[in-house]
Amino acid sequence: MKKVFWGFVGLFILLFIAPVYAVERISVGVVDSPTDPKFENNIKNAIKALEYLEGTEIKPGEIFSFNKTIGKRTISRGFYMGLSGSEGDYYKDVGGGVCQAATAIHRAVVNAGLQVVERHRHLNGALYAPNGDDAAVDWDARWDYKFKNTLPYTIVITAHNDNNKIQVEFIKKEDLESAVKNYNVKLFINDVEIKFDEKTGKPFIAFGRTYIPYEAIARSIGSDITYRDKKVIMKFNKNLIEFTINSYKYKVNGKIKEMDVVPYILKSDRKVYIPIKFLLDELGFTINGEIIDDMFYIKIYTYKEENYQTAFGHGYFLERRF
Repeated sequence: MKKVFWGFVGLFILLFIAPVYAVERISVGVVDSPTDPKFENNIKNAIKALEYLEGTEIKPGEIFSFNKTIGKRTISRGFYMGLSGSEGDYYKDVGGGVCQAATAIHRAVVNAGLQVVERHRHLNGALYAPNGDDAAVDWDARWDYKFKNTLPYTIVITAHNDNNKIQVEFIKKEDLESAVKNYNVKLFINDVEIKFDEKTGKPFIAFGRTYIPYEAIARSIGSDITYRDKKVIMKFNKNLIEFTINSYKYKVNGKIKEMDVVPYILKSDRKVYIPIKFLLDELGFTINGEIIDDMFYIKIYTYKEENYQTAFGHGYFLERRF
């Protein structure tokens, strides 16, 4: 029986030998939002647009549409009464300010050398685009912003706001669907094995990370789970952890963090899979693991102790690429 405990030797192997899959950024587009108080709701609308953009995929040859992705700007969908128009000529409009998000996309498109299919400009320019590289969009006037993905791989849009900077990034998507998966994984919580089957989905290793079926692990640790649009939300004790499908960014109690792989819905079973490392890091659980006869055993402890006795012998706190 081959047995390997993941102590310092395992840590060395994982850090220096195991493949590391870093996020591959294609391009970035940034807009500095106007700070005049009258544009307060415009910033809110731009941020709301970013939420709808987050995790959007554009396949090779596909044409992206801003209006189709964001949808109609209404109060019920989270938009505010803002200001639309150009310098010195503004009018009240629900969703006023989303053009900042469209402009950030346009700048990312230009930086990536992609093909612009449709673009409109503000008649009298925009404060945040003194060089004229703005992108005006309007649902009722059918002014859209469109571009074509001319790259040979799928692009994932990730978007966020940082101190009134509207930022859009284009990321190269790693295809988990066709990736080679290792299903030789067993998971224990407080020394009790969690059983997985076709109904729950099964954990696997791909891209140097261990993926677990989100709903099954959430129920196993007794957390509340919620699905909202492309978001999967877990509430455990005082922690609120929010993942977005196909997004490298996630939130912990409202704070934005970043992963090197993305949550995913497998077409084969329609289950949501998340990289276990980032979830367990935020929950503060103790993790250790070992390999026995090519089977990888992951052992999670929901309590924190430096030394403890387990069914597998003495355990130690282990930091590894789960």
